[in-house]
Amino acid sequence: MVVLLAALSLAGHLAMRITGPQRGLMLTGLLGALASSTAATLAISRRVREQAELVPVATAAILAACSIMFLRLLVVAALVQWTLLKGLALAFGVPGALLMLLAAVQWWRGEVSPDRIAAMDGAEPFGLAGILLFGGLLAASAVLVPLVVARAGSTGIYLLALVGGAGDVDPFALAVVHDLASARPGIDTELAIKALGLAGLSNTLVKAGIAMVVGGRRLGLQVAAGLALVGAVSAVALMV
Repeated sequence: MVVLLAALSLAGHLAMRITGPQRGLMLTGLLGALASSTAATLAISRRVREQAELVPVATAAILAACSIMFLRLLVVAALVQWTLLKGLALAFGVPGALLMLLAAVQWWRGEVSPDRIAAMDGAEPFGLAGILLFGGLLAASAVLVPLVVARAGSTGIYLLALVGGAGDVDPFALAVVHDLASARPGIDTELAIKALGLAGLSNTLVKAGIAMVVGGRRLGLQVAAGLALVGAVSAVALMV
């Protein structure tokens, strides 16, 4: 699983290098999110702090990065445990598609010509330290998920989803999917789908905070507005 995520990270990094630095913030969001949508959000927000006129396009790029996160998790989860595909298509596919639509609308309404926007360097692929950190988080999640389920049931796993998703959604998501694939007691498809959805929502809220703190109030409010709409849709999807 660590190798799978590292491969996705490397693919995103190489694609950024091959296409060159002049493709714009949108490309940064799309390709950077293959490695880490949180890192892409941070990089974009830093750029906006330097050039406030980029806020409309930066908003689109961050929304696109969030979209890629949902779609990436959908693909990875389906590859590990294909029975989740139907449920996650609603929990992840719907917000992912809606975020991409909002990103496209925001992009076309942008106040800055794409020709004037220089892309930042893409997120670096996972080095040894990154792989070890991810492996550690994955191992911790693998231990905590069944332990929390055994001790606290569904309530505990939902709380763990909110906390785990706030940091890095991938280790938690992979741990849940792995436990479901291994037929661990206490983990069923419905619980896994709701937990993964909560983790994704938690991580999305963190990105809104990053945009606000690092990129400034204007960027933060625009990103938060788009994410709030998607969050409401996701909440409804999780309750269906």
